[in-house]
Amino acid sequence: MSLCVTCMSPGACCRRMFISGGSPDARTGKRIGEPMSYEAAERIALEFNLPFVPADNDDESGAWSYTCSALGSDGRCGIYEDRPQLCRDFRPGSSPLCVHYWVEDEVA
Repeated sequence: MSLCVTCMSPGACCRRMFISGGSPDARTGKRIGEPMSYEAAERIALEFNLPFVPADNDDESGAWSYTCSALGSDGRCGIYEDRPQLCRDFRPGSSPLCVHYWVEDEVA
């Protein structure tokens, strides 16, 4: 059984995804160069045919937070059968984006 079936917080993994703009400075880790504009952040999602929309950005890091426009009112995927490959490849418990991430670590 998938962890998604028993998810404690449906859609949490799709509400706050991040993409950073600029290049990281090797010494400090901070982003250098121009921060990514809203239009550029939106274009990334469109280019990959993803249902994600930019929500807000962090001026210091240049990272954009994205949320999925296909989430239903219950937090579950509204386009599950037609979800993008990025979503199909995501494995529950495999990333800190998943609320079950630490649970899986404790079980192993």
